Amino acid sequence: MAYDPHGPPGQTTMANLGHLVRRHHRVKTHASGWHVHQHRGRFTWTTPHGRTVVTDHHGTHRLPDSPLEQRLHLILHAA
Repeated sequence: MAYDPHGPPGQTTMANLGHLVRRHHRVKTHASGWHVHQHRGRFTWTTPHGRTVVTDHHGTHRLPDSPLEQRLHLILHAA
């Protein structure tokens, strides 16, 4: 089905395209409790237990646990 600008949220667009391996695609699409945010080639994954990891062209990195540590990490490692 073609992209519909007035269609439902979550449609594939140029802004949300990204390379995912099969397992990551299945978690993003089918697993409950997982949340993923995409920004400039970087995926931020939050597990059902609240752990946060970032995947990008450098690999996978676990973020510190506190919100302040997470924000500091994102600022220091912003591309």
